[in-house]
Amino acid sequence: MFFESLKILGFGCLRTEIIFSPDKLNLAIADNEAGKSTLISSLLAAFYGTVEDERMTRDKRPHRKNFLPWTDPENFGLVLDFTADDIHWRIERDFHKGSINLIDLDSGDDHIAEYHRGRGIYYIGEGLIGLSCDEFLKSFYLKQEEILDIRDAKGLTPYVQQVATTQEGGATSENAIERLRQALRHYPFPGSRDGLTIENAIKRLGSEREGVLTDMD
Repeated sequence: MFFESLKILGFGCLRTEIIFSPDKLNLAIADNEAGKSTLISSLLAAFYGTVEDERMTRDKRPHRKNFLPWTDPENFGLVLDFTADDIHWRIERDFHKGSINLIDLDSGDDHIAEYHRGRGIYYIGEGLIGLSCDEFLKSFYLKQEEILDIRDAKGLTPYVQQVATTQEGGATSENAIERLRQALRHYPFPGSRDGLTIENAIKRLGSEREGVLTDMD
């Protein structure tokens, strides 16, 4: 499964559009309270919806009251494009009106009725990608291409056990810190024209910082 784009019409502090790179590690870097956790919650809300009352569920679905847009609360929704099983999908959610569509972008058909479980409940994440909300959240450090492998293994725990018992292991058993280390070593610094890696860019910025501090002294 690969995320392609996310257009947030209004979700907490966010109104933005994000284009994902399925062949790269996508990092969200911002100041505290800039909306990184809100971004994750918006992805959860796309697949699993929101809950009105936190006492109604023990899973990690976002609580509606915590993510009402700070301004223009009627524009409370998002559009997520992604690929799963070689099909291009679009989830359209209007949390203000309570409407939802699941569109096959290749055919134009809306499949949301297949995931309706009554009284405004739609099991998109569970039905389409085979993960509960909690499992989906725990899998955020994995490669996007591994998500459907979890579904085929009947859950995150059996999949991790399956990888852990193989002779060679695999990328899934690595933790998020190791993935970031790989990114530092291999990915180019945004905007660099000389192939400067993130790791070397950080070292260069550190040297420049030390120079500035020395001049200030």
